Amino acid sequence: MTRKEYVPNERFVDHANTGGVWTFTFEPDETGTTLSAAFGWSSRVPFLAELMDLRWEGDSDLDQMLANLRKDIET
Repeated sequence: MTRKEYVPNERFVDHANTGGVWTFTFEPDETGTTLSAAFGWSSRVPFLAELMDLRWEGDSDLDQMLANLRKDIET
């Protein structure tokens, strides 16, 4: 992953070497902060998206991603 954009307390954008782009935004709300995430994909390699999909482990991958995100935010 390469961090391509960082705006403190607002957003950051990470590019994966496999073609994925993650955009995370933060907005204050009445209970604290709302985190929004968006994912985009582009690759010139046929079927790469399908192969990456096979590796996704749902909740456990999401839990790990959120733990890493929290660590990045708090440091």
